[in-house]
Formats: sequence, structure tokens, C-alpha cells
Amino acid sequence: MKWRLIILINWLLVSSLSAQPHNNFIFESDSIRQHTIPFKEINNLILLPVSLNLSDTLYFILDTGAENIILFSSEFEDIPIDTTNLRKVKVGGIGEGDAIEAYVSPGNHISVGDVEGNNLNLIYIKDDLLKFSDLLGHPVHGILGISIFKSFIVEINYFTKKVTFIRQDVFKPKRRYSHIDLEMRGNKPYIELHLEMHPRINLVSYLLVDLGESKPLSLYLDSHESIFIPEPSYYTNLGKGLTGLVNGRVARISGLTIDRYELKNILTAFPDVEDIKHTAHIEERNGSLGAGIIKRFVSIFDINNETLYLKRNGILRQPFMYDKTGLILVSEGENFDQIIVTGVIKGSAGDKAGLKVNDRIIGIGDESIEGEKLGSVLNIIEESGRKFVITVVRNEEQKRMKLRMF
Repeated sequence: MKWRLIILINWLLVSSLSAQPHNNFIFESDSIRQHTIPFKEINNLILLPVSLNLSDTLYFILDTGAENIILFSSEFEDIPIDTTNLRKVKVGGIGEGDAIEAYVSPGNHISVGDVEGNNLNLIYIKDDLLKFSDLLGHPVHGILGISIFKSFIVEINYFTKKVTFIRQDVFKPKRRYSHIDLEMRGNKPYIELHLEMHPRINLVSYLLVDLGESKPLSLYLDSHESIFIPEPSYYTNLGKGLTGLVNGRVARISGLTIDRYELKNILTAFPDVEDIKHTAHIEERNGSLGAGIIKRFVSIFDINNETLYLKRNGILRQPFMYDKTGLILVSEGENFDQIIVTGVIKGSAGDKAGLKVNDRIIGIGDESIEGEKLGSVLNIIEESGRKFVITVVRNEEQKRMKLRMF
């Protein structure tokens, strides 16, 4: 399982929304006990098909780390909300920039299969700096936050790629699952986990459980005296947050324990302190437990009873991998089939090979990748080994460059 690019969605509303009605979801019929919906998984993130105000199918990221429903503008010619009754707010989150403007849109209807929500608030971001669609190579219209988890018991199975929403009054706790305590603070779920930074350095960490972060684990260097960056480490751009780029180091900690499960050599991000200054800080928080770990289990979120049920799946013991090309790639074009270099980490394999921003990749090794989607291209890179050639178009000229991993 390769961790190629971190998507960091964790965010904070600077202006209070406490006066707005609570966002609730229900089943379309009282006779429905549970409802299962297939999802698309891209870079560890869950994309659910939804309809907003009777729109055609849209795709929202399912996220326990977001307090609200969020709508991005970049995928729409005609936005499916009433824009005449918007209230301006400021939002901030992970990233090197300042808080940005957004708008509260009331009175919306969202359906997810047989699940529906009426009179919902959402946060409309006009200036979509994130461009999730380009990063993931698939249309992404918004984020579905914690409110749907508070309305149902939510079971997530990455192996079958299905989410099941279960009525709370019919749910029975699973005997063969680990029962793990959560704590809801600031409308988000937190968990205490034992970390082994080094075979002789251990701590009990307090982490946000965040399905909106594609990485396995993120730790904050200034949050605990026992948190440090193990060597070897790799300085890189960790991805994009709501307010801009996030930089930091990537390294492996010795292990992590979740109930009876022990995971080893966990790929961990250590974001620069300055780039997480706008996050909503809980004083005890040491970082985030991301989708890169949660996907290794069948997980059941019982948010109202502050419990997480986990059962291992077939990928629990797969090693944590990381792409060391140093290239930040996005997909462009009407069909998301043009692969463009938008960043090159200084000193990386891609940098030493001579790749530059705006290069369009058309071949890897002897294989043409024209017309391929971003996910397929990343898989080809992963399978290419320590040495391979990338062919790019730069200023209408083709160039072949040799990458050597180190």
C-alpha cells in the first residue's frame, strides 16, 4: 500500500455556526433498518455518490475530521444551491496560508441512496484552492462531515468498498470486534493509542480519528516531549490543506497498538509547526490517525456512544510504502487523463533527474501512459522499481529523464 500524496482536509470554522440548525440525516422510509452504498476509494479517501438539491450524481469525501458539509465550486458551471441567501464566514485549516472566505448556505437537501438530509447547512467555498478533482483524478464536489456519523451507526469496509448506514435502535455491538473508546471533543472523535517511537521510547498519544487524511499517521512535534523524528527521514511537501501547501518530514516510527492489534514500521508525517497553526488545537492532541490505518480494518463508528468497533481485514499486515520520486502530480483535461507535474521536491529523485513544474508525463519506461488516469499512472510508477525513465513534454518537445531512487 503506497502513500503517494497526503490529502489534508482537517479544518476549522473561524466564525461560529452555533446559531444554525443541527444537520440530521434520516432514512427515506421508517421501514429501512440499514442501507449499504458502494463507494470509490482513491488514495485512501472514500468518495460517496450523493445528490444535492436533486442534482445529478456528485461525489463527496466522507470525513470524520470535518465538522460541516462542504461544497467546492470548481466542478460546477451552475452551482446547485441558492446563492441569494449566503452568509460570509472565514475558514482556516492545515496549510501555510491564512484563513479564506467561505459562505454558509442554509436549507439544502442531500440524498445518499436511501439516506436523506433536509434543511441542511453547508459551507460553500468559492475559491477552491484544493482542487481535489485534479489531485485525485476524479470529480470531487464536496465533503460530507461528522453529522452523518451522528445520525447513524456507520460501518466502513474498504475491502468490499461499501459503507453501511445502520439505524441506531437496531444496531447490536459486534462480539468479534475490538471495542475501542472514542472521545468526542469539538464535534470530532479522538482516540488514545500507544505509540512506540523507538524500541525504548513509548507514549500514550491522543489522536484525531480523521478519514479525511489519506496518510496513516501524523504527529505534532511540539505536542509531547517523547515525539521526535526518527532517522532516516525525508523532507517533502506533504500535500495541500485548506489554506495552502503543507511541508514536513516523513519517517517511520517503530509501532502502534490498537487494542489487540500491533502495527509495525508505520510511515508517519511530521508537519512543520508553522503549517498547522490554523488547525483547531485540542491541548492534549498529538496528531491524527488517518485513513491509511483505518482502511486496514472493517470499522464501525458509533459516534453517539463514543465507540469504534474494529476487525482486521486482509491488508492489515501489508507494509506502509511511500513514493520517493519527489514529484507532485495532478490530472488535468476534460477526462482527467493528462498527468502534469505541479511540484518537484528539492533534492529528490525527480529533481536530480531534471523534471520541472508543468512537465506533462506521457511515458514511463517503454510504456505510453497517454490517456491513463492518475491512479493507474501512480501504480505504474510504483511497479517500475528503483530505476526507470520518464518521458515528458516540455515546451512542445519530448524529453526522456532517468530517475534513480535513493
